[in-house]
Amino acid sequence: MRARHIVVFMLLLGAASCAQILGDDFQIEDDDDDGSSSGNQDCHATCDCNDCGVCACGGELNACNANGDCFPFTDCYYACAGDSTCIDDCYNVYGGGADAAIALDVCLTEQCYAECVDGSCGS
Repeated sequence: MRARHIVVFMLLLGAASCAQILGDDFQIEDDDDDGSSSGNQDCHATCDCNDCGVCACGGELNACNANGDCFPFTDCYYACAGDSTCIDDCYNVYGGGADAAIALDVCLTEQCYAECVDGSCGS
């Protein structure tokens, strides 16, 4: 399982971390109370990473925010710049947040690529 996570993070290494993109204090208000964001909104309307992330990845943001190790894991991982010993240390110290961090990174990459990764939205 951890090897798959490393592959996902290696694919995203060029992007800023979730905490750098969205901050570590996001809380999503969800009227449905199911933890997911609305699927019928235009999450790309403003071409803003924060807006898209909140709209498209609300459940993942809430899960990461609720896990005290999620943002620290992400920050630690990206600071490692691919160094496997450093990455192992991140898993040892903040491993409880790895799944939530990876889910958020995957969501942002899949749902908000143009806004959060390559900046091409609106160009």
